[in-house]
Formats: sequence, structure tokens, C-alpha cells
Amino acid sequence: MKVAKAVGQGFRVAHKGWHIILVLFLFNAVMRFFVAPIEDIPPLSRTHGEWGVIWLIFFISVFGLSYLWGGVLGFAHDRIKHVQVKFRRFFGNCNRYFLRQLGLNVVVGVPLWIMAVLSAALLSGAFMVARRSWLASAVLGSTSIVLSILGIALFILFSFSWTIIVAKDAKIFKAIAESFLFVGKRFAKVVGLLALLFIIALAIFLVVGIIYALLNYVLKRIGITNLEKILTELLGCILYAYFGLLSASSFMAYYLNNNETPEMIGAA
Repeated sequence: MKVAKAVGQGFRVAHKGWHIILVLFLFNAVMRFFVAPIEDIPPLSRTHGEWGVIWLIFFISVFGLSYLWGGVLGFAHDRIKHVQVKFRRFFGNCNRYFLRQLGLNVVVGVPLWIMAVLSAALLSGAFMVARRSWLASAVLGSTSIVLSILGIALFILFSFSWTIIVAKDAKIFKAIAESFLFVGKRFAKVVGLLALLFIIALAIFLVVGIIYALLNYVLKRIGITNLEKILTELLGCILYAYFGLLSASSFMAYYLNNNETPEMIGAA
């Protein structure tokens, strides 16, 4: 299956999954309710309690999304495979895949995060020593670039691990290995899939941004003010929820139709 067809199938699944989008929206909205007020406070002015809330919400988000993602991928899998979909099955899949999704986030996410921090630190160091030693600056900058490229390549190679856990009911390291092999055979096409989803996300955010600007203008014209923050948060939560299901469905469609033993899956 070509990348465009996989994304098209992802759209069809997303359009039939509004109850899943609602669950993701509610989760995002609750998280933003606690985090949004603190974001306006400069980092250096935040109290220990405010930093504690931020870290608590971060860990809750990691656990929450790890729990929900198994259900999202399970829904996408069932729609594409024409399995009868019932809402209680969504939470059954959440429970079934939670620990593996969480473990995968730790096994893959932590090393990539460390690489990102090291890359940023090296790049910062390159700028700091630029005036004193161009050679040291060049070495630090080059190392940062190489580390960034390596991190991006690893992310792409492991990007189907979450999908494979659900599609093949695989264990964590088995899913990582299979993702490495699957993506390695079609690396350019997977990059194309990620690029297409990124472009679609930009287009959706642009359209919604225009709608938001017009709506905000109309509300101000009729005397309703101070709703900008609420509108921004609501639209953001809706977009993240919709795009989450779209991307999960597109990945699942591409994987199921391009596996070692191809299954020609029909329209969702």
C-alpha cells in the first residue's frame, strides 16, 4: 500500500471514531486545565509547588497516554480488519496493552530524550566557545548534528513499535526489532508517511487557526471578550485528539498492508 492510500484509510477510520476522539479530548482537556495557568508564569518565577504540579501532570500524561494509546491502536486495527467494534472493547485494549505501551515509551523514549539533551548541550557549548576556539566549536557543533541525525534515524526506525505491539500482540523488544526490520526495508517510504502526516497537521492547524481568528474577531465585535485562552485550549485539545487517531490509524493501515505476508485490507 502506498503512503497516500494509508493516510486516506487513516482519515476514514478517524471519521468513524468520534467516540475515541471524545475520550482523547477529555483527557487532554483535563491535563490542560491544570497546566495552562502555570505556563504563563516565567520558569524562574515558579515556586517549588508549581514545579511539582508540572512534573506530576507530566507523569500522569505519560501514564494516561500509554494507557489510552493501546485502545486507540486497537480501534484502528479493528476498523481496518473489519472486526466488530464495541466501545467497551476500547477500554479492554487499553488494559491489555497498557504495560507494554508504557514500557516501550520508557525503553525508546528515555534514550532518545537523553540524546536530544546531549545534542542541545553540545550545540550550546559550540556557541559558547566559538570566539575562543573555532576548532572546538566545530567539533562540538558537528557532534551535535551527528547525534541529532542519529536520534531522528532511530526514532524513525522504531516508529512502528507501538503499532506492532497491538497489530501482532508482540512483546516490547520483539516489537522494537520488528519495527527496525520493517522500516529498514522501506525507510524512504516511512519518512514519506511521517512527512505527509506532518504536512496534513500543518494544514489542519492553519485552517483551524483562520477559523479561530475569525471567530475571535466576531466575538470581540459583539462585545464578548476574554475568551481567547479558552478557545485556544479547546481547539488545541480537539486537534490533538483528532490527529492522534488519524496518525495511529495511518500507521496501522500502512503496517497491515505492507507486512511480510501482505493482507489486502479493504476500506475501513
